[in-house]
Amino acid sequence: MSNPEESNELIKVDSQDKSLISYIPSPFVVASLPTRAVKNVPFVRKFNNITMTLNGVGQIPYGKNGRLLLSIFTTYAVISKNVDDKNNVIINYRSIKELLDELGLPTSRTTEIKEQLDYFSKSNFVFEQKTRREIEKKYFQNLFGEIEEVPQNVPVDVTTSGIIPFFSGTVKIETVDTNKKCTAFSIILAPQFTQYCREHSVPINYTVYKEISSALGKDLYVWLTYRNNALIESNNKDGVFIPYDALVNQFMPVSEDSGRTQVRTNYDYIKELIINIKNNYYKDLNINFRSDGTGLDLFPSKPQILDNDKRYVLLTSDMKV
Repeated sequence: MSNPEESNELIKVDSQDKSLISYIPSPFVVASLPTRAVKNVPFVRKFNNITMTLNGVGQIPYGKNGRLLLSIFTTYAVISKNVDDKNNVIINYRSIKELLDELGLPTSRTTEIKEQLDYFSKSNFVFEQKTRREIEKKYFQNLFGEIEEVPQNVPVDVTTSGIIPFFSGTVKIETVDTNKKCTAFSIILAPQFTQYCREHSVPINYTVYKEISSALGKDLYVWLTYRNNALIESNNKDGVFIPYDALVNQFMPVSEDSGRTQVRTNYDYIKELIINIKNNYYKDLNINFRSDGTGLDLFPSKPQILDNDKRYVLLTSDMKV
């Protein structure tokens, strides 16, 4: 493993200028929020054995600002000790500007962030995963009896799911009868969300994540980082091939009647975004787009975040815990 103190072309490191680490719930790496406003809910994303369903009253969180907020909430959920007697994590802000400063956004984004907060407060998600296992026959004796043809180990599909709200609630306090109106508010993260994030989250370079301009570009950056870490952990030096239609199905799925032309168009756009990430945000990314257009080879790359990496500080490092 390389020295965490050494810098690269992407991140300039000194004691006064460090990049920020935040967290993302791992299911949202493979099935993220919608990139645009959704007219009808629920919003469903399916990929391989995973189904993500987002529901809410009216609109649900979406877009690049929805993603930044999700990362903020996840980070607090993972590390905060500011909990009430019901195990709710409470995030306090003295003003909307305080939240905008934490997000690294200008005050011109105030209305958009307020809207996304409202969407989160009225939304939940269901993460459903199906896995195949083998169970000993004795546990199915009431079904199979003593039939000899039944194998000793019975293959079964196990589906796990649960409804997880983002918030338990919010509290807003506004001054009255004053020349200057002031607003403070609290976000109360649901204990189900907090527990889920603590068990199923991945760290990301928030400084880079924030700078990527498109929502889909953010998703691709997180996914590439996540897949690279998996390659390193499994010691897969040969890399992995990702077919072009798998990339489209995960990030820009098309309807069954759209045809192959739309699939190729979406793939070309995904390819363009990944090349932009490689050139501007993750220069150590080791990838190869096959010349025959069949897909992408992803090889182990130098990770952006190392264990105990001193190039970074936690996004919410100044929070009250």
